[in-house]
Amino acid sequence: MIQPKLEALLNKHHVAYQLQNHLPAYSAQHVAQNAHISGFQLAKAVIVIAEKELSMIVIPAPYELDLVALHLTLGVKHLLLAKEAEFRGYFPQCEVGAIPPFGQLYGMQVILADCLRDHSTIAFSAGRHDEVMVINTADYLKLTQSRFIDRGYSLPSPQALLVH
Repeated sequence: MIQPKLEALLNKHHVAYQLQNHLPAYSAQHVAQNAHISGFQLAKAVIVIAEKELSMIVIPAPYELDLVALHLTLGVKHLLLAKEAEFRGYFPQCEVGAIPPFGQLYGMQVILADCLRDHSTIAFSAGRHDEVMVINTADYLKLTQSRFIDRGYSLPSPQALLVH
């Protein structure tokens, strides 16, 4: 079931979307795998606190934030990865870890990895661990009016993958 605020936004703007059910998954890469979608096309939302304000950073599933580089890219004095307790109340109808990348619905700035614009469609969790939504990337960009970044995120090193 699609998150109601998101469904209302998509319907208001006449945005076509496709919902795909998959086996439950609890990491973005596993969601991509279970949904048979490239991890580079699957957007994941990461919440940060920049200058005491919550912001949503949207990056491809295989990437991780580089907080030092992101701090410099955003040009902020203070940047922290938000703890779940600091933003959980913003997404009451979403399962933990399955928030859709539409921060503007919750008063958050959306900051998007530039490389997500490379695909004609974008996929993301729509509020549940067993369902993804796919929409046209151009529609997503219009709806979120994101700020774009080309730094502040990177693929994990091979050594880091061995630890996980």
